[in-house]
Amino acid sequence: MTKTKIALVTVLALGAACYCNVSDQTLRRTTEAAGLHDARSTGKAYFGCWEGDEFRTHFEAKNASGTLVRGTVCCGFTKDCTVRYE
Repeated sequence: MTKTKIALVTVLALGAACYCNVSDQTLRRTTEAAGLHDARSTGKAYFGCWEGDEFRTHFEAKNASGTLVRGTVCCGFTKDCTVRYE
């Protein structure tokens, strides 16, 4: 394989790993740490996070008073997960 082909395969593999969904376990753990409960994923998030967030998932959950809130859980390879509210 030429160096160009190896570089292309590497870029494609890394690109496929980016912008993936957050796991259900991580979604629950992150939203519970933010004081939310009954969180459920509502799909992949293409927007709503910063550049270094490779894993992004929209969610719905209930806050302490039982009100439905929506947001995005954003995680990165080199940073912890954060909750961003809509």
